[in-house]
Amino acid sequence: MGFTSYVPEGAGIGAVYAADRRVWDPFLEFTHELMRGPSPLSVAERELIAAYVSRLCACDYCAGAHGATAARLGFPAAVLDALVADLDSAPVSDALRALLGFVRLLTLTPTRISAEDVAAVTAAGWGELALNHAIGIASRYVMATRISHAHGIVVAPEKLEEAGRIMADPDWTCLPADRRVG
Repeated sequence: MGFTSYVPEGAGIGAVYAADRRVWDPFLEFTHELMRGPSPLSVAERELIAAYVSRLCACDYCAGAHGATAARLGFPAAVLDALVADLDSAPVSDALRALLGFVRLLTLTPTRISAEDVAAVTAAGWGELALNHAIGIASRYVMATRISHAHGIVVAPEKLEEAGRIMADPDWTCLPADRRVG
């Protein structure tokens, strides 16, 4: 069992969100727009950012679910492992490396971000909207890892793989059923 009565054993972060929908439903709407709405970042890139931030924050739950999703969308687990081990030699494009370098800085040492760091991302070919979305994703998943850790969420690896399969579906949404459109 998690650390609270509303997170049963084996439950994911959805149990936290369901405990107080008035508070968490707007957060899920934000998440849906950020992760699946229109963006200069592909869904695969967004999932990779979520998984990367989660690994940097040592959250096995978030990293497992979003890493499995990113893998199903084209970024194998070995890519995530390589990014965490050594961003400079990881098998990603130079543009993505620049964006992920910024994400790493934001995740680990946000007070060190400078105008030069932003300029490096735009010089690599990313527009400001892509940067805006990457900042949103990184910030959202830093928060999710804190929520997960504080609630003692532990989910079996096979459930994380299943979550990745479900979240990789183009029709997937994190919104509660009664808040979905269409």
